[in-house]
Amino acid sequence: MALIVSASVVSAQQPIQDSQRIGPRGADVNDPNPPTSPDDLRERVGEKFTEPPPVPPVPESLAKGMIYSEERALSLQTLESMACSRNPTLTQAQAQIQSEMGKAIQAGLIPNPNLIYVGEQWGVGGTAGEWQGAQFQQRIVTARKLQLSRAKFLQLTRAAEWRALEQQYQVLNDLRIQFWMTLGQQQLVQLHNEILKNAEDAVVTARELYNLGQATRAEVHQANVLVQRARLDLLMFRNQLQANWYELAAIAGIRQSPTPLEGALEAPVSLIDFEVALDRLISESPQILAARAKLQADEIKVKRETVEKIPDIVVTYGYGRNFEAKENT
Repeated sequence: MALIVSASVVSAQQPIQDSQRIGPRGADVNDPNPPTSPDDLRERVGEKFTEPPPVPPVPESLAKGMIYSEERALSLQTLESMACSRNPTLTQAQAQIQSEMGKAIQAGLIPNPNLIYVGEQWGVGGTAGEWQGAQFQQRIVTARKLQLSRAKFLQLTRAAEWRALEQQYQVLNDLRIQFWMTLGQQQLVQLHNEILKNAEDAVVTARELYNLGQATRAEVHQANVLVQRARLDLLMFRNQLQANWYELAAIAGIRQSPTPLEGALEAPVSLIDFEVALDRLISESPQILAARAKLQADEIKVKRETVEKIPDIVVTYGYGRNFEAKENT
């Protein structure tokens, strides 16, 4: 029994063999940089270098950039001036005013006199005929019909003027809304240009860290994804800016490539008093004033139709020669 204990003590003091220094699945227990887990048997950093994931190519549409006009930057006041002189709807409204004014002028003119040459039995028997002469005829309009007709069209002209002013307000309002939307979109494009630059710098940094062994391929892939997302966002905002610009140009009545806008989105704004705005709307609204002018025109039209039953006076005078009777009549 004593011998067995002694043998056990001697066996416990024997040195550890090399085969016993290898842990499970070949892991060296004396390795100063052991794997993070027994399943991680990847090659050590430095034993074999793997190229980082390539940077995605820049899309052709993004590489070209936006094509801006060589014209200088446009302000809101410049575009308003262009719209007032070039917008086709305002030109149409002015033509409508001229049309109503022409009708008013024509409606108030007295009828033209008629000069008629009359001949009877011309050339019969080689003679000058039985009678030849001239007649003068003039229609005299009664009951102030001409004045009423002209007054009616003058009121329609005034209604057309108010409608033209209404259209001008509408065009300027649409222009201002579209200008600020386009200016805001322009600043968003500038902002996303900076975001894209930051994303591209992040890709460069991730690749450098990968080369130094301080970043993984997944982190480089993530940086590539972020730069692609920044490029896509920039393209989206550029397309929206271009669409906003062409809508703004259509309102202003101009045809040119996208041009930079100048202005400030942040500015002091005075609050609108409801009662003051309501009073001004009732007294100065071109829609209400146009409706009042149309109402007056209809009232005059009723008066004009009322006196239509009164007959006009037609004066006729003639003078000629009766060749058979040898006398003038």
